[in-house]
Amino acid sequence: VSLNTYSLVAAGKEVMAGSEATVSCTVTGINEAMDITWTGFVAGVNYQVTSGALVGGSQTGTLSVQADAVTEDVEYTCTVSSIQNADSTPHSVIVPLHVYTVTPQSREVISGSSTTLSCVVEDVTQAVIVTWTDQQRDRVTEGVSSGTYEDTTQTATLVVDSAGLDEVYTCTVTSGQFTNSPLFETVVNLYVYEVAAMGKEVKAGAGATLSCKITNIQTSGVSVSWSNGRETSDINDGVTQGEVDADGQVTTLVLADNSDHLTFTCQVKSLGYPESESSSSEVFYYTFEVEAGDREVKTGTPTTLSCVVKGATETVTVEWSDSNGGTITNDVVVGSQEGDLQTTTVVVVSDDEDEVYTCFVTSVRFPESPRQETQVKLNVYGVTVTNKDAYTGKSTDLSCTISDLTTAPTISWKHGSTVLSASDEGSLVGSTQTSTLTVDDPSGDKDYTCVVTSGEFPASAASETGVSLNTYSTNPVGAEVMFLTASTISCTITDITEAMTITWTGFEAGQFFDQSPGSYDSGSQTGTLSVASAKVTADATYTCIITSTVHTQSAPSAQVVSLNVFVVTPISVEVSSGTTTTLSCTVGDTTEAATVTWSNSDSDVITTGASSGDYASNSQEATLVLLDPTADARYTCTVTSGQFPGSEPAVFTVSVFVYGVEVSGREVKVGASATLSCIIDSLQSAGATITWSNADGTSPSTQDEGTVTGGQQVSTLTIDEASVDSVYTCHATSKAHTESQMTSVDVTLSVFDVEPGHSEVKTGTETTLSCIIKGITQTASVSWLDSNGEGVSGSVQGTLNQELEQTSTLTIGSTAVFSDSEYICRVHSGQFPDSALIPLL
Repeated sequence: VSLNTYSLVAAGKEVMAGSEATVSCTVTGINEAMDITWTGFVAGVNYQVTSGALVGGSQTGTLSVQADAVTEDVEYTCTVSSIQNADSTPHSVIVPLHVYTVTPQSREVISGSSTTLSCVVEDVTQAVIVTWTDQQRDRVTEGVSSGTYEDTTQTATLVVDSAGLDEVYTCTVTSGQFTNSPLFETVVNLYVYEVAAMGKEVKAGAGATLSCKITNIQTSGVSVSWSNGRETSDINDGVTQGEVDADGQVTTLVLADNSDHLTFTCQVKSLGYPESESSSSEVFYYTFEVEAGDREVKTGTPTTLSCVVKGATETVTVEWSDSNGGTITNDVVVGSQEGDLQTTTVVVVSDDEDEVYTCFVTSVRFPESPRQETQVKLNVYGVTVTNKDAYTGKSTDLSCTISDLTTAPTISWKHGSTVLSASDEGSLVGSTQTSTLTVDDPSGDKDYTCVVTSGEFPASAASETGVSLNTYSTNPVGAEVMFLTASTISCTITDITEAMTITWTGFEAGQFFDQSPGSYDSGSQTGTLSVASAKVTADATYTCIITSTVHTQSAPSAQVVSLNVFVVTPISVEVSSGTTTTLSCTVGDTTEAATVTWSNSDSDVITTGASSGDYASNSQEATLVLLDPTADARYTCTVTSGQFPGSEPAVFTVSVFVYGVEVSGREVKVGASATLSCIIDSLQSAGATITWSNADGTSPSTQDEGTVTGGQQVSTLTIDEASVDSVYTCHATSKAHTESQMTSVDVTLSVFDVEPGHSEVKTGTETTLSCIIKGITQTASVSWLDSNGEGVSGSVQGTLNQELEQTSTLTIGSTAVFSDSEYICRVHSGQFPDSALIPLL
């Protein structure tokens, strides 16, 4: 009888729940195959049994348990029965299957932080062996701990000092009780997220939204809470957790107006791995102030607007846009921060309208900060100045009108660099203010400056606007002309730069007046007023009004121009030849002495005997003395105004008419009648007034003035009965020129007596008759006639002796003496041959 013994060894396992496991029992010391069966489970798909094969005296039977059935510790029974020796007693052995769980404790932490990964092994019967490998399957030795077994639990840890990128670690568990148990690997993840703390730097009073952007997070997201480190009240009312998307999760904290610099903490806690350490990130909230450099300037003026940023953490970015939203790039100067100030400027040119520019400030330190807008006002005002033309020495107001204002500006005036005091700043009326500068005694062209400083934005640059005051001089040139002489008066403007308007007043418009403004030429212009002769009848004043054509607000200047009228009475004369006489021109109604010149018919100026005369009582008599004129002559009297020497001279012809005077005295016998004559030759047609006078000045009655015939006028004086020698005077005065000197010519009446020398003789006796002429001064012509009036011979004329007697004789021969006879002794005056013949029987 054989008794074969064998050994039976149970190979239990310690495996991780949910994993496939195979337990076995091995029969050794046999020489035949055995029947190995298993109990302790419900047959089904989760279990598979094998008896194994005899190999070298050994046979191993196995029970494979599918993962779904590996949930808890189980003891299976392995029964071995002999196939050949059926009577042999089966032998059973308990084969344990211990099931443990491994709980990996992954972490989700902020980059750079230290964390501990762990594998918690539970339901083990004794300590297990735990090892760690990294993503590259490299064994990790640093920071590793298998932990301590206690109460069926063992926690193995891996400390990661500075988390960088996401990492996958493997926790490998080896049973300490059943060393033949398989190794079980459990993945432990290290998830590393980044927190971008988006602090803000904004303008005080603007409020802000702080944010933490968490990237590279798991889909479950994170939980974020905020604190500021000094406020105990809950600030999380303004917190938005945000949603997880492909870019991560953004959580925000909305802050209202807050001007303090605060440091907030953004605390991040993983929702997917709540055992993970939370992270704290500082989120800064800074505020700065922006001072707008508003300006108010004159239209069209380049000006510098500014934004002064105060209290920024470092230099900020500043941009500008215009009122239309267009970005300004030219003429922008972004200053550097000095202390806590940073000034940025832009140069703009003002338009006609107020504009609002925008200064955009963006934090450089916190680029996520919103651009902070600050409006910078550019108010523009218009300046209207009134350049003026003014008469030299006449007080004039210059003005400077500022429009489109909201606040009264400061206005001053200067000349060059000298500030002037004689100005009125004016006051704001509506949106306009007008300042005036009074120039009391202007002389010479001068440029003044109207200086305007904004009242609304006093830091604005003052505007300077030039105002020109051009002064001119006038030379009113009146005239003094002859009555009814057409004349032109003038007004000359000098020191001007453009044509002026020159008009005249003081008359009724019509055909008698013609005014002309004249033409501008080389800084001068002469306006004239021509007055027709019909209106030149009395002194008159006209007003020359000068108005600027360019500076139309200039006050017109008025100059009174006189047109004085004088009368000239030219006095021609008609005198006898050889009579020194005086021509004259009497000038009346003048205001001062005129200049009178004399010239002859050849236009030669005469100085000898010429005189302008003395001025008195608005009159003067100019004379020209002519010595012994012998023929008619014409002279010219030229009268030039002494007050207005440029006036049209008055030219008059003054004549001297020379006539001849021939007188016929008479020499007659006492008691005879006589006719004296005064013959005027070359008289003007009006003739002469001729009178006669006796030696005693009385006027004889028997005179005849005579009439003019062929330029000759014969006046006679008849003496009915001559008695004694007498001298009569013939007075002749020109009727045409009554101012002429009277010509007085003596006419002599000589009276003589004749004493006849009769003879009484014997017939046939020669005898001598005689005529004794007494009282003559010149030898008379004596002729003898017979009674028939026939001349006879034998007469002797005789001569005048000292006794003023002349004896003429007639000798009659004896043959002629035969009867009484009468002979005529005819006396012809030797002094006055035209005297009547005086016959004496």
